[in-house]
Amino acid sequence: MAKYLLIDTSVWLTLAEDPTLTKVLGDLATILDQNLAQLLVPAITLDEFERNRSAIAGRAEKQFQSAASKARSVVQLLSAEDREVLESLLKRAEKRVSADSELAASKLQTVKRLLTAPAVVKLVPPDHTRLRALDRALSKKAPFHKEKNSAADALILESFRDFVTSSIKPQDEAAFVTMNKRDFSDPKDERLPHPDFSDLFLSPDRRYAINLAEVLAGIQPAKNWSEEIAAYARAAARDTVCLFGGEHDFRDGAYLRSAYGGLTWQEWCSKCQTLRDTGDPWD
Repeated sequence: MAKYLLIDTSVWLTLAEDPTLTKVLGDLATILDQNLAQLLVPAITLDEFERNRSAIAGRAEKQFQSAASKARSVVQLLSAEDREVLESLLKRAEKRVSADSELAASKLQTVKRLLTAPAVVKLVPPDHTRLRALDRALSKKAPFHKEKNSAADALILESFRDFVTSSIKPQDEAAFVTMNKRDFSDPKDERLPHPDFSDLFLSPDRRYAINLAEVLAGIQPAKNWSEEIAAYARAAARDTVCLFGGEHDFRDGAYLRSAYGGLTWQEWCSKCQTLRDTGDPWD
């Protein structure tokens, strides 16, 4: 019995950038290297990863430099003793950011290796798959139900549909793993797929998942995964917890200049005004 994993671009980027998920990425690499599971890699996933790779590599240092510049702008208001304390703290923080940036660069290399390994199943969407994605857009079906360009998400979803309906054996298992709960999850229960495509997951051998570590635990059940599952859940929650209580209410958005480069769709919370860059480009 084969086990297949389609891991959404949002997950790969977070695995590479978030230092708290280093162990999860290492465990995933071990499972794949031992042929305990096989990756399904849509062509668009590799394209999105390459487009965002350079932004991730330098983002932490850019954010720190911006914050440090603001901190130093008030140095004249401090006593000599306090200025020394501030500089000491900034130097310590700079070392930490530098270490995290080096770790991110190493993890980006790991992700690239996994996505391009000879054993991966490359999913190149034929014309009929692209037409199904277009039909979703015209019908305003998920992931196009939020009034934004979700062409890449739709191609990933429809590539998964192609594979599980035509290229997989009855006894094989396949999981679709994402962090993009806004576009893919059921609004009433984020653990479930959106009703617009829930038919893909009616079989117990077809799994929709928002926690990669939980999926890996099912592949390698002898290992204790509690630490990784909790770390992954915390990483996912960092994007959803609102300062005014509950989850963010990302109701409005626009295409704005992005740290990823070019224009991307960005949404802001109607409660706390937090701005979230989805990374979806202007086409």
